[in-house]
Amino acid sequence: MKDCFVITTYCNTPNRVEELKRCIINLKKFDCDVLIHAHYPLDLNIQQLATYYIYDSTNPVIRNGSKIIVRWKWYKT
Repeated sequence: MKDCFVITTYCNTPNRVEELKRCIINLKKFDCDVLIHAHYPLDLNIQQLATYYIYDSTNPVIRNGSKIIVRWKWYKT
C-alpha cells in the first residue's frame, strides 16, 4: 500500500490556491499519493495535480458563523 498525504483546505483566495498548488507539487516529490479534501470548489488544474479529490460543500466543524481554526500536526507512522 502506498502512503498518502491528506490535505484539508479552504482556498477561497488566489494566494491560497497558489500555496496549495506549491504544496501539492512539493509533496509529490516524496512519491506518495495526495488527497485533497475541500469545502470550497477547486479548479480542474488543481484537482488534476492531486491523486484524489473530495469536495464537500458542507462544513460541520464551523456552525452558526463561529470562527474555529484547527491545526493538524504531521506524524509519520
